[in-house]
Amino acid sequence: MEEGLSLSQVTEKLLVEYHRGIVRSNVEKLVVYLTVALLSLEKNYLRVDIQSELNSIIDISSTTLKQELADKDVKKVLQDIE
Repeated sequence: MEEGLSLSQVTEKLLVEYHRGIVRSNVEKLVVYLTVALLSLEKNYLRVDIQSELNSIIDISSTTLKQELADKDVKKVLQDIE
């Protein structure tokens, strides 16, 4: 934002910068989207596409996220999300 970008542009810049991690791992994708959402919410802003993607990631039973994490890690991630 210090560069004069809008909140939407900053969000897009973050997604582009972390694209490799987002496509490589569902865990990394969750971390990136959670971080972007938290930073956005601090500014009272959240893009609809970020919210939608985050909701689908959090639906752990329908993603492969569970396969990437040990059972105890899944519980910890869910607790952290709450």
